[in-house]
Amino acid sequence: EKAAELYQGSFLQDLSQQFGKLDVSPEIQDWVLGKQEYFAAKAQLVLLELAEAKERQNQLPDAKRLAERAYHMANAPEPEPSILNRLTNLLRATGSELETQLDSDVKDNLEELSDISLKVFLALALQDKPNLTIVKNALKLSLSELDEAREELILNGLIDPNTQILAGDLARNWLSERPTERMPLLLTLARNTPAEQAYSLYKRIFERTQGFGGMGDLARARKAYASEAQKYMNSLDYASAAQILAEARTVDELIEAEPEPENYFTEVYALERQGLFKEALDLLNQLKPTEHTPNMVALKSVLLWRTGKSNEAEEEAKLALKSGLDWLWAKATANNTLGYLAFSRDELYDAASFFKKAANLFYTLGEKNRWVGGLNNYATTLDQIAVVAEGKNEDGLENLFTDVETAYQAALIALEQTGTDDFLKAKILINRGIFWEGRKNWGKAESSYLEAQPLLNQDSSMDWQARLFSNLGVVYLNQGKQVEAKRYFAQAVDYAAKAGEYLIQGSALANLAFITNDLEAMEVALELLEQSGNTERYDFYVTDYIDIIKKNLENALIANNLRQAQRLFKKLGELYEKQNYKKGISKIQDALSALAQLNNLKENKAIFLAFVENNNRAPEIPKHSN
Repeated sequence: EKAAELYQGSFLQDLSQQFGKLDVSPEIQDWVLGKQEYFAAKAQLVLLELAEAKERQNQLPDAKRLAERAYHMANAPEPEPSILNRLTNLLRATGSELETQLDSDVKDNLEELSDISLKVFLALALQDKPNLTIVKNALKLSLSELDEAREELILNGLIDPNTQILAGDLARNWLSERPTERMPLLLTLARNTPAEQAYSLYKRIFERTQGFGGMGDLARARKAYASEAQKYMNSLDYASAAQILAEARTVDELIEAEPEPENYFTEVYALERQGLFKEALDLLNQLKPTEHTPNMVALKSVLLWRTGKSNEAEEEAKLALKSGLDWLWAKATANNTLGYLAFSRDELYDAASFFKKAANLFYTLGEKNRWVGGLNNYATTLDQIAVVAEGKNEDGLENLFTDVETAYQAALIALEQTGTDDFLKAKILINRGIFWEGRKNWGKAESSYLEAQPLLNQDSSMDWQARLFSNLGVVYLNQGKQVEAKRYFAQAVDYAAKAGEYLIQGSALANLAFITNDLEAMEVALELLEQSGNTERYDFYVTDYIDIIKKNLENALIANNLRQAQRLFKKLGELYEKQNYKKGISKIQDALSALAQLNNLKENKAIFLAFVENNNRAPEIPKHSN
């Protein structure tokens, strides 16, 4: 920056302008002009590097000003092609009007290239990653021809010594104006590129032509699409994988080719992993049953179960189990589905067995994430077995509790071995927290939830974040920490609303209303719980609602607020009527009748306080977790 400020103009500028009037020897004139070019070239490079630094810092006006000053540098010699390309890219990035002139200069360079060098440059520009070996094979060049073309492209500043393209946009624009040259070049490149690198080439060919060169190209294109999708499947980016395979399916449809079952399976699996069960099932049903492999049958069992068709799901899962060892994935998935079905029917010991077998099969297959998921399912099932045994006061509870904790710990250790999957780890920790919460070990539950909290971020499922915050609120409420409980319940309501989770939203809001004695908030919470369809949770919080009404009613009676007392008695009466609680309705009617005849509540306050006391529910029930 200081160097740029120091350069105020050409070397001996005033003197050189007087050469025509002064008696200066040609040698001196040449020396001065040489120095002018030397320093101007240095200043031009300084300005270019400074402009590039400003552009990286997103200071575009400064970058544009410096780049244009570099371009207009007086007495600077014709810049090297590499410098010219850097300048072109910079002026394009900063929106300078000089870009058009520079593009024209580079285009002139393209026109002056030899035929072979031009084809090499254009082929390199069409590749995602420039690869001279593929270009050599595609253009059928000898090594000497390739070397000569490479040297010419470097000298003209079109590629750098590492074969990186320096004017890619210009090359692609040049080709777009010449489709008769572009398509054959794309096609020959695609035919000479390994499938795992050819997806973008085939995609561009298809977008322009709605087809390929022949059936051989179709086979290669399918392989390219499948290879690209598999990269995303391996990185657990199921949405991108499904999108690419949907493109492959469009290719099949437009050229009226028979569907590729394996691609269908992968696309359906990618949709299932995203939770798009109905879409996945609809897609799978497009294939004829005779084309269903055991893997497809197993996957169909998952989708049927997820869409509420339990009996059909069980039939498909049992069918998949009959497959041989060549179809271990089908057997693993079928066992997992049967585990879910058994769990939903409270056949917990069967569910535990299915989940454990599924986990072992996924481990054998190398599907480490599914292995950990199976272990988590197994631990959750043991947890439920312990809950049932505890409710029946069965023997051996301590051993059961130890087994559950060991199972959760095994899932966490397995996850560490597979690498990091923060979301899955958070789910296991939340499940373990619920286990400790059920034992009323609030300290361990809190510790498990807090360990899970930083693992859930904006990319995680909103419903799991809502569940975590709601559970933390329950833990703090049971520890008597109402400030913390209110904060977490409020966050749970917010996240559950975003996720559309009425059950968690209603439960968290109900707990919040109970803490704050907020009658209207509890009424909203009950509406949400009713909408969720969970009658058990709704009935539980109705008792809290009654408590809030009675607490407010007692306050109204003590404060001698006749109108508020009448309003609250009516609310209680409406609730009893909804619950068909006839004795309660009768008492409410008597109370309202008595209130209507009183001028002063204090005269019969004891009667009403006794009514409130007599109708309070008995033992306190612990708050539910999600």
